[in-house]
Amino acid sequence: MDNEKKKLEAIELLAIGGYTYEQICKNVKVTNTTLRSWRNQREFADMVIARARELIREALPDMYQSAVKHAKEGNHSFFKILIEHVDRLEELSHNTREKSISFTWKK
Repeated sequence: MDNEKKKLEAIELLAIGGYTYEQICKNVKVTNTTLRSWRNQREFADMVIARARELIREALPDMYQSAVKHAKEGNHSFFKILIEHVDRLEELSHNTREKSISFTWKK
């Protein structure tokens, strides 16, 4: 796998979330130093954010449907969580200094 393909795979895994940096390095077959270097590049960080936004946009219909279902069952926090994460993505897309992205869905 060439370097550009490795970068794209790392971007995908970072955007999906739930993987440690060690897992990403092992899967993409790069060193921790290489991944750290990529994460410090503005273009790379912007690509991770853009891909994460795409993934969320793709999942929004299902997420909204689930949030409505849970809200109807009395758990209104699902709407709050969804809005907070969308707002956080907007903030990240405007804040180029932030390099680490983490999403945590809580019930």
